[in-house]
Amino acid sequence: MRIRKSNPVNSKGEFELPGLRLSLTLGSNLPQALCPILDARQERNRLPDSQQAIYGPYRSYQLDLDPSTQSNYREISIKYTSIKLTIDWNTQLLEGTVTFRLRPKNSSTRKIVLDSSYLNIRWVEFNGKNIKNFSVLDRVNVLGSAIEIPIGDSLLSNPGLDSVLTLAFSTTSDCTGLQWLNPEQTAGKKFPFMFSQCEAIHARSIFPCFDTPSIKTPFEFLVTSQYPVVASGLCCDESELDQLSYNSPKKYRFVQEVPIPSYLFSIASGDIKSATIGPRSKVFSEPASLKACQYEFEQDTENFIKAAENIVFEYDWQTYNVLVLPPSFPYGGMENPNMTFATPTLISGDRQNVSVIAHELAHSWAGNLVTNASWEHFWLNEGWTVYIERRILGQVYSEQHRHLSAIVGWKELREDMAGMSREEFKKYSPLVVDLSNAGNPDDSFTKVPYEKGFNFLFYLERILGGTSVFDPFIPFYFNEFRHQSLDSHRFKACLYHFFSAQSTQLTSILDSVDWDAWFFAPGLPPQLPCFDTTLADQCYDLAIRWGRVARENSRNSQFDYRTCFHSGDIKNWTSIQISVFLDEVEIGNCPAALIALDKIYGITTTRAQNAEVISRWYRVAIKGNVRREIEPLAHFLASTGRMKFVRPGYKLLRSVDPQLALSTFKANETFYHPICRALVRRDFGLSE
Repeated sequence: MRIRKSNPVNSKGEFELPGLRLSLTLGSNLPQALCPILDARQERNRLPDSQQAIYGPYRSYQLDLDPSTQSNYREISIKYTSIKLTIDWNTQLLEGTVTFRLRPKNSSTRKIVLDSSYLNIRWVEFNGKNIKNFSVLDRVNVLGSAIEIPIGDSLLSNPGLDSVLTLAFSTTSDCTGLQWLNPEQTAGKKFPFMFSQCEAIHARSIFPCFDTPSIKTPFEFLVTSQYPVVASGLCCDESELDQLSYNSPKKYRFVQEVPIPSYLFSIASGDIKSATIGPRSKVFSEPASLKACQYEFEQDTENFIKAAENIVFEYDWQTYNVLVLPPSFPYGGMENPNMTFATPTLISGDRQNVSVIAHELAHSWAGNLVTNASWEHFWLNEGWTVYIERRILGQVYSEQHRHLSAIVGWKELREDMAGMSREEFKKYSPLVVDLSNAGNPDDSFTKVPYEKGFNFLFYLERILGGTSVFDPFIPFYFNEFRHQSLDSHRFKACLYHFFSAQSTQLTSILDSVDWDAWFFAPGLPPQLPCFDTTLADQCYDLAIRWGRVARENSRNSQFDYRTCFHSGDIKNWTSIQISVFLDEVEIGNCPAALIALDKIYGITTTRAQNAEVISRWYRVAIKGNVRREIEPLAHFLASTGRMKFVRPGYKLLRSVDPQLALSTFKANETFYHPICRALVRRDFGLSE
C-alpha cells in the first residue's frame, strides 16, 4: 500500500497529487482583496479566549441568532407539532391546520411570530380563542411573510402551563416546497405524484412554522389523500399503504417521536409500493421500478446501518426506509427521518452508487439527531455526515475506498470553488458563512460545507492521533447534543472539553489549530489533506497513458487504439474509479481517441445507466470535440432533475450550443423542481 506521507505545495500555494492537477489558492495564501477580514458579526461570534470559555460549561453558551427566520423562536418553547393535511389533486394544493403545543419562555411575551411564504392563512386560534387581528406582514425577499399573532395578557391567566396555537391554511401555486407531477411525468404514466423538499427554508411555504433548525419538536402527521402517502415518521397503519385501488381518499397517520426541525418535514403521495431491503428497511417507489430499486439497495443497507452504529451508537429511529422519487427530484438524497428521499439516478443496475444511501443514513446522527442551529453553520450537518459516510465505506469496503471517496471530494471542492464568481468565493467558500440581510441559504449549498467540513474533521482526526484517539469523541459529541442544535463555537468548546480531559498534549494540539482560518477564511483549507492514493493511482496511470498515446497519434487517423488499450484495463474497477479516470484523462481535441475509448470501455453502452459515469463522459467528450455527444447530453439533461448534473450539464451544453441549451431548458422547465428551476434560470440569466 502506498501512503503519501506529505503533499507538496509549490511556491504559488498550489497543492498537487499525482494525477490531480489542483490549482486553487489556499486560504492562507489568498489575494489581498480576498483575505478574511472578520467583520463585527464574525468577531461577536468568536468564542472568548479565556480558560473558562474554553473548558467551562459549553452547553450554556447562547447560540448565534438564526438570520434565516423571522419568527420569535427564542421567546417560545415548542413542545409538539401536529399537522392535518388534505391533498387536493385537482387544484394541486394542500389545505389543513397546524397545531403547536407551546409555552412562551416568559410571561411578558405579547405576540407569537411565525414564518410563512406564499400561504393563505384562513384563521388562527390561541387557547381555543379566535384571533381575528393576526397580521401577515409584507414579504421580505426569500424569508417570506412573517405572521404576527397578538396574544395580549393571556399568559398571565395561564402561568406555567402549555398553550395551544392552531392555524388553518392552504398552499398556493407559488409554493417552493412542493412539486406536483402529472401522470405523464411519472414512470408509470397512470397517476399523479407529489413530493416535498423543505431544506433549507421551504417548509414555511407548506405550513406556518418556526422555520429554523434551532427549534426541534416531535411531530404528528394526519394526511388525507386519494393515493398512498409516506412521511417523515412511523406509519401507524402500514396496511393502508398497500391499497389496490385509488377510488376514494384515505387517511394516513404518522408519528415522529424524536424531535425534528421543520426542514425535516416531508410528505410524498402517488402510486407508491414497497419492498423489503433489510430487517428494518424498505424501499418505496412507483411499481414499475420497484424490483430494480430493491436490487440496488438490498445488499448494502443493513451493512451500512450496522457500520454506522459501530462508529456512533445505536440507530434511534427504529426504521430506515428509502423512497425513490421520480427523476425531477433535485438532490441525490434528502435525509427525511424514517424515509430518505432518493434520486432515481442511484438505480444504475450495478449497485455502484449506493454511497448516497450511506450519506443519507449518516444524517440520522449528523443533522437529524444533532443539528446545525442555523444554515450559517451548515457544515456541522454535512461535514459530519460526509465524515461518517466515508467511515462507513471504510468499514464495509476498505480504508482505501474511504480515501478514494475523499480524493474525489477534494477535487469536487476545488472545482466548485474555481467556478465561483469573485463575490461568491468571498461569501460562500468560508466554512461558516454570513446569511444576514436576508441571504438565501440555497445559494450557500455548495461543496464547501460537505468537503471543506469533511476535511476539517479529517484534519482533526489526523493531528489528534488518528481514529483510535478521535473515535471516542464521536459518540460523546452526538450523545451530548442529542435532540439539540448547535453552532461551530459550541462544537469547538465541546472538542476542547472532551480532549482537555485526556491530556495537556491534546489540548496543546487543539491550541495549534488556526480556528479563524478554518471557520472564516475563504478558499481551500489552511492545512492540506494527506490521502492514500492506492486506488486512485491506477486511474491516474491509465489516464496519463491515454493522454500520451492520443497526443502521439493525433494526426494518424488510421491508428488503432486497441493495440494499446483493452477492456481489461478497467476490469473490476468500481464506478468511482472509472469516474476518477474520466475526471483525469486529458486527450484534448482528438475525437478519434475519445471515440475509441468509449468503444473499448463501453462507456455509452454497458455503463450508460450510471449517471455518475455518463455525466463525466459527456464532459470529456464535449471538451474533446466529440460532436455526436451534444444531442445525447441534451437528452440526459431533459431526463434528470438532479442539480449535481443539471447545472454543470447546462453550462457545458451552453459552451458548444447555446441555442440548444436554452431550448432544452425551456421545453423541460416545468419538469424541474422549483428549487432547481430557479437556480438554472439564474444560470441562464433569465428573469425570475
